[in-house]
Amino acid sequence: MEAQKIKEIYTTAIKNHPLLELKGKNMLYTSLNGHMHTTITKEGEMGIRLAKEDRKAYEDKYGPSAVISYGATLREYVKINDEVLANQNELNELLTKSLNYIKTLEPKPTKKPK
Repeated sequence: MEAQKIKEIYTTAIKNHPLLELKGKNMLYTSLNGHMHTTITKEGEMGIRLAKEDRKAYEDKYGPSAVISYGATLREYVKINDEVLANQNELNELLTKSLNYIKTLEPKPTKKPK
């Protein structure tokens, strides 16, 4: 699927998810408590950060799916394939799993001045 279409699907999915807020101008992403958990890479791929068991289930179903951004592999992320991008329900389920996982992580300290 072409990068622009992936970006459109991603943007729509985030806007339709009641608990997610789209951030970034050039590199779109979502985050909570200082932890990024979804992104569109500069290469135009969608990545979602999942807990170990959810990552394993995704990769068992769709195969290995490393997300590379700026030459670095994003740990805990899976690359969302075209089949999932075309299935809004499955994509929304993965977004919810990602958000639930991020909620279990210790918040990162903010660098913004108070």
